[in-house]
Amino acid sequence: MRKLIILIAMSMVAFGSEYKVGDTISPMKLVDQFGVLHSLDRTPKTIIMTFEKEPSSKVHKFLANKPKDYLTANGATFIAEISQMPKFVSKMFALPAMRKYNHPVLLISDENVGERFPAQDDKITIIKSENGQIKSINFVSNISSL
Repeated sequence: MRKLIILIAMSMVAFGSEYKVGDTISPMKLVDQFGVLHSLDRTPKTIIMTFEKEPSSKVHKFLANKPKDYLTANGATFIAEISQMPKFVSKMFALPAMRKYNHPVLLISDENVGERFPAQDDKITIIKSENGQIKSINFVSNISSL
């Protein structure tokens, strides 16, 4: 019984901790700004993530001048963590604005999923992976770093 309790406690720590270099990101299903479900069974080569409005605006500005398939062609995925945004605001304002973008935006609306990803205030999180394993995590504040 004691071993079972220790195993459960270790599992909770492992599944609830923030991703770090060397980890493998768990497969997940996310919807995009149009409500289309995307399965991320394999970790993309590059994940561009935002958690706040200003960094998100910088990414959208950067991608606005790129071809529609720019992210896919470069093995990248853009994910916006919106779990802290009030549902009313996301439904009435944010999602309609996002539908104008030429690029896909995958959305994390479950804070339990979002809290696993590392973030810094006013920064864009860039996660690079190789063979499904995280190789680097960087936090950038300007578009030229993308």
